[in-house]
Amino acid sequence: MFPFHTWLPLAHVEAPTAGSILLAGVLLKVGTYGLIRFNLGMTPLASASLFGLMATLSVVGIIYGALAALAQTDVKRLVAYSSVSHMGFIVLGIFALNSTALDGAAVQMLNHGLTTGALFACVGMIYERYHTRDINKIGGLWNRLPILALFLILAAMGSAAVPGLNGFVGEFPILVGTFATSRRTGVLAATGMILGACYLLWMVRKILFGPLLEPVPEAGHGEAISVSALRHTVIPPVGVHEIAGLAPLLFLIVVIGVYPRPFLDQMQPTLASIDKNTQAARAGEITTGGAILTGNEASAARRAD
Repeated sequence: MFPFHTWLPLAHVEAPTAGSILLAGVLLKVGTYGLIRFNLGMTPLASASLFGLMATLSVVGIIYGALAALAQTDVKRLVAYSSVSHMGFIVLGIFALNSTALDGAAVQMLNHGLTTGALFACVGMIYERYHTRDINKIGGLWNRLPILALFLILAAMGSAAVPGLNGFVGEFPILVGTFATSRRTGVLAATGMILGACYLLWMVRKILFGPLLEPVPEAGHGEAISVSALRHTVIPPVGVHEIAGLAPLLFLIVVIGVYPRPFLDQMQPTLASIDKNTQAARAGEITTGGAILTGNEASAARRAD
């Protein structure tokens, strides 16, 4: 979360592929889980009073993360900055303090792990074959590795919240719930979806389409050469183990986007209880000079305010 995000791109770039997947899919969610369980569950009035601060930091993180991703040439660093943007959406949904945004935030926690984990896996597959993550040195891989191209496109579209895929199921309720709480915040946050489509589509276009561009594996310096010079270069196709690892993630990306109800049904009882307690605390307790007023006293204090 902005401004405590600066370690994340560095950690992702240095980590192996498996480490990046675990970091994006599991460890980042420990923070947002804590916000739901402890901040909303234990201190609902404080969470409500901090909405302005948390919304500001979340919107800045959404826009800043997306703009930083647009400026990257290292594809792994690009995906890392996209995590900053997506986590801003999740925190914004949590502190919007209504059931619609909270449901979207919880689903988006799962969605982010699936889409970003799949993107990091695709980046790892590219790096294993070409030993570079520089977007400017790779291109046209659709013809060379069509299965990888399919995986990368599907994961990128899910991350970009294309309707019919899982990202839309999470981000759209967050924006709807945020708009109900603060229209200005909802409109500003919606720009993050537009910017997300920009950097993800740019990444897909650079890596997969256009003329084939591959670095020289033997040279060790990553020089880009023509197709004719690579006619004898053997690039291993996508293996069965790679398909087996990515297929479940992509399957869930599609299933959650088309039919999210089973996942929502598992989350909603707990989320509804947290939201009910939050709304009850906000409606029935008002702090005035350090005193907690309830019932008729709270109503009188609200009318006086």
